[in-house]
Parts: sequence; C-alpha cells; structure tokens
Amino acid sequence: MVAFTVADADCDGYLSLTELVQLIKSVLTVVTVCSRLASRKVVALEVSLHELAVAAAREGYSAANMSEDQDMSLETFCDLADDFLKLASVV
Repeated sequence: MVAFTVADADCDGYLSLTELVQLIKSVLTVVTVCSRLASRKVVALEVSLHELAVAAAREGYSAANMSEDQDMSLETFCDLADDFLKLASVV
C-alpha cells in the first residue's frame, strides 16, 4: 500500500505512532482543504487537525490491541484501514 510506504519515514517496514499520526494529519488536511463540509465539521469540533490525528491514531492502536510504543505492520495497517472504510460507508 502506497500510503504505508510513504508514511514509513524511517523505512523500517513499520509505522510508529508518530508516523501514523503524520499520515492521518496529512489525509485530514487534504480532506478539509477539498471539502467545505469536512472543514466545517472539524472547526465545530474545536480541536486542531493534529489533535484529531492523534486521537484517530490512538484509536487505531487500541482497535489493533497494540500499545503506543509498538510499531504497526503493513498487515495490521491494512486491516485497520479496511475496518475504518467499512465503518465510514455505514455512517
């Protein structure tokens, strides 16, 4: 998956919590720039994109039953991405 490879800043084949936060923040930035509705929703939350990204990354780690000091494999990342996409299609 390209997103995983790009986010893996140290090229170790895993994502740290910090790398995952940066990936999520980048995606949120693109979405909020391209969508007025998304931008208004984020503004209404009264949190920064960074805070939102940290919360989402921590939720992902929790959903994967991982501690925040562990690095995430590509397989786990793909499983989480698939789960979040399924959830988004329901909402």
